[in-house]
Amino acid sequence: MFNFNEADEQTSFDVIPAGTICQLELSIRPCGAGEGGWLKRSKDGLSAMLDCEFTVLEGHYARRKLWSNFTVEGPTEGHAKAASISNSRLRAILESAHGVKPSDKSEHAAAMRKVTGFDAFHGLRFVAKIGIDPARDGYPARNTILDVVTPDRPQWKKLEQTLGGASAASQPSVTTIARPAWA
Repeated sequence: MFNFNEADEQTSFDVIPAGTICQLELSIRPCGAGEGGWLKRSKDGLSAMLDCEFTVLEGHYARRKLWSNFTVEGPTEGHAKAASISNSRLRAILESAHGVKPSDKSEHAAAMRKVTGFDAFHGLRFVAKIGIDPARDGYPARNTILDVVTPDRPQWKKLEQTLGGASAASQPSVTTIARPAWA
């Protein structure tokens, strides 16, 4: 017999209300494409994107997740526009994570906006305003990042960063399978 009287009550997974300010941690789900294997190819194979998962760090919605793809390359004009939008969002994430105002043109600010690879985003913590994509095509409404909150806004808060963003343990790895003795 299984006794569920002591089990927690069911948790609601309604969307986080639009306009909610949350502290998020970015995780890149490596898909094996591009330099370092951090990118994911589109279904048609023409474009590449970062497959990102965001985790709410604290408050009423702690541990809730959001997902988004950031297109970073592709051959068409549409891909170039999508990459430009993605680059703007990634810049804002760096600014929020490192406490750099968007208008800051100092050498320090410029250095904070430079990364050696996409792994630098893995593990970054930043502040964001949550939005809602409406239900469509049989799928329920879902949360999205409406806006990244940067230090020039009153809702911004300095967040403690994990050491160096990506650690060696978080980087994509190739698993080697040993050949069995009978093979």
